[in-house]
Amino acid sequence: MSSNFYDASGFMIGGDKHLFLMRAVLPITWVTGVPVETWHLVFARNSWDQNEKHTPKVTSEGNWMCQRDFSIESVPHVPLFPYNIAQSAALEIPLLIFIIVTSESKPKLWAHSVHGQGLPLACCLGWWVGYNANCGGHGLLIQLNTVRTTPSKGDYAAFALDVICNFLMGVALDTLPAPISWIVDKTIKSWVSDQILEFMRDKLQEWIDGL
Repeated sequence: MSSNFYDASGFMIGGDKHLFLMRAVLPITWVTGVPVETWHLVFARNSWDQNEKHTPKVTSEGNWMCQRDFSIESVPHVPLFPYNIAQSAALEIPLLIFIIVTSESKPKLWAHSVHGQGLPLACCLGWWVGYNANCGGHGLLIQLNTVRTTPSKGDYAAFALDVICNFLMGVALDTLPAPISWIVDKTIKSWVSDQILEFMRDKLQEWIDGL
C-alpha cells in the first residue's frame, strides 16, 4: 500500500483524555475543583513546536521530513464533553497549561528501509492518512504530498504490536483512580514499558521481514 511520508506540512487532529477540575456545589471546589476525566480536542501541524527529530538536509517538496522519533510538542488542548471550560475551577487553568506544556503527539508507523539523516522516516498508514499516538489519546495525521513509500509487512506488524500493547495498557490504566493513572502513565509507562515495547517492535519487524 502506497503511503505518504510525514513532512512539516502535515496536520494532526484528534482526541485526548485528561483530568479536568470541575467546579461543584461546595465553595472550595470553585478553587480546587473535583478531578474527573474528560476528552480534549487536540490539533497541531508537524511544523508546530517539535522535538527536532526531522531532516533539514532531506526534504519533501521543500518541507523537512520527520524521523521515527519525531513528536509534536506542546499540543493545543480544548476541553470538550462531558464538561467544558465554563464549568472549570480556578486551578483548571494552570492544570490545562501543564497538560499542554507536557503534551506530545508521535507517529507510530515508519519505513525501516528508508532513512533520513540516520533514522527511519515516519509515514502514513496508507495514502495520505497517518496515525499518531498522543499524550492521552489518538490523532489522525493528514499528509498531502507526493513523496511516498510502501511499508513492509514487518513495519505493519510492528505498528499492530504497538497499537495492541498500548490499548491493553490503556485498559489497565483506566482501572486506576484518575490521578494515580496519570502518575503511572508519566512514570512506569513512559520510562519502562514504552522502552520495552520499542525494543519488541524492532525485533518483530526484523523477524517478519527476515522470513
